Amino acid sequence: MQRYLSQEFQRGDLQPSSEMIEIKHIGPYLYNRLIKEFSRSRILTIRTFANRISSMSIDLLKRKLTKSLQNKRNNQCIPNGNKNNNDLYHVQDVNQKGYEILLHLIRLLSRNGDGHNLGANFQFDASRLRLATRRSEDAKTSGCLSRSRCRRHGNTWHDSLCQPGRRSNGFYGVHPYSGQKTKQNRNARKPLGSINNSIRRGRYARSPNSNILWRRPGRMRKV
Repeated sequence: MQRYLSQEFQRGDLQPSSEMIEIKHIGPYLYNRLIKEFSRSRILTIRTFANRISSMSIDLLKRKLTKSLQNKRNNQCIPNGNKNNNDLYHVQDVNQKGYEILLHLIRLLSRNGDGHNLGANFQFDASRLRLATRRSEDAKTSGCLSRSRCRRHGNTWHDSLCQPGRRSNGFYGVHPYSGQKTKQNRNARKPLGSINNSIRRGRYARSPNSNILWRRPGRMRKV
């Protein structure tokens, strides 16, 4: 994605005055949420975005990014759009593609890959902004399955919830809150917002391994 962004700046398709909606994967819904979080006007340009985040700490930046990029139907089960597969899809809290493209943008700006020195005043270390581990395939649908379909898919039915494999990765939450998978007991020595040290948000089911919890799908208010 950084190559795509670099090429967009080199061609002049992206400029400091370009609105954030002109960036790939940022549609009208996410753009409006970004405006509310990072702008004092009705638009949000790349220059304004860079200026607004320049003095933030890493934790504050993560919180504001994940908060603004929450999916419209976060944590709900929706049709997956595949005519050959009727399984429902468990929507992530944060829009993955939107989050990843903005992390790549920030990294690019921090090393002047835009050619306009928009990241010259960044007071944080952009290399600490790392992409979250992608969710495992079985975790995308397991929480939406009935008991009978759960077993046919090779998952585990426990505590009234269909759960993926123990080693499966869940989706991440709005920093520093928990995502799809979390631990029963927090460890303050681990990175804030990680599966080992996050503020629990939502309703969870116990797994056969009592220290692992999986979030139950359902409507949730935005952070």
